[in-house]
Amino acid sequence: SASGSAGTASNSITVEGRATQGCSASEPQRTASTLNDLVEQHRKDSGHQAQATREKFEHHVKVAARCLDFDRDVASFRLADMRQLKSRLSEGRKPSTVNDIIWKGLGPLFNFAIEDELITKSPLENLKRARKGEPERNQPTWEQAESIEVEVGRFARETAVIVGLIRNFGVGQAEIHYLLGE
Repeated sequence: SASGSAGTASNSITVEGRATQGCSASEPQRTASTLNDLVEQHRKDSGHQAQATREKFEHHVKVAARCLDFDRDVASFRLADMRQLKSRLSEGRKPSTVNDIIWKGLGPLFNFAIEDELITKSPLENLKRARKGEPERNQPTWEQAESIEVEVGRFARETAVIVGLIRNFGVGQAEIHYLLGE
């Protein structure tokens, strides 16, 4: 089979070609730590799947790699990263397509990471599926929220404390909308 690479410069991922199939008792334990490593592991373990299923997985991973750094340590992904990904993928796509990319493309990768004890919980676990007419809520990453808190603190210390509570206790945009400032 042909082999090649595709993706952006910062998101290198092999999207064609398959690892050889087979099962051997002497295969080493998985030591994957990036999404790219997990993609390769999935390719090795998916030989039993139909060709169309493997091709669909490859497509989902290729699309996700345009929006997500597959060279990043799998343990560093958080729910906020997945919300941001869902938001980016939602631009110009049907909700069912977004859900397929996330849960059929990334879901198996995070499941491998759990099985291999690289993570204890999937960042997809509390991510809600995209729905038609869903309002877009861009949630900052943990690091972005931290920098917002610092910046607010430069001008209004008390407000920075409130922003810190919101960040640490997971109050979202929907909840903030109903808060009354008095």
